[in-house]
Amino acid sequence: MRTHHKLIPSVASGLGRLKDLAARFRRDRSGATAVQAIVMMPVIIVALWSMFSVWKVVKMRDSLHYATYQAMRYLALYPLESADNYAWTEVADKIVVTELMNNPFIVPPGTNLTVADYGVEVELLNGDYQCKDPFRVSTYLIVRVLPGGQQNASGLPNFTEFRLDDVREGEVLCE
Repeated sequence: MRTHHKLIPSVASGLGRLKDLAARFRRDRSGATAVQAIVMMPVIIVALWSMFSVWKVVKMRDSLHYATYQAMRYLALYPLESADNYAWTEVADKIVVTELMNNPFIVPPGTNLTVADYGVEVELLNGDYQCKDPFRVSTYLIVRVLPGGQQNASGLPNFTEFRLDDVREGEVLCE
């Protein structure tokens, strides 16, 4: 027997659905429903885990993209009084690290980024920092696929990490 919603008779209530499911398990004497549920459970778990993993990578990419944008924006508004790419890279690096540290999927709480995990490079395209001179901020982030640095799992040889890249170009703004 199916119970219906009091106000909307065509919508079965949650309790009614649970009762129907329980009745299906009780009626099935051969165990086919239980076997079907047991067989499908790993597929459902793997699908959910995969969707979560893809979502984590998308959030990591968004953090890297935003960090690169913030570094480019800051350097465009407050250019350094130096044509040294390394000095510009140091400033951009601090901005990028701050943003990446805000994402718990990139850096677990209580740990820090290492130089092997990310990279930042600023290139002054005209070799100078005068008004309207272009520059480029390039960043990358290494995403670990397998936990613990395993070299091979599930037939995926040497698939332990991949690299997310982002590049932003800007120009020094005039005062």
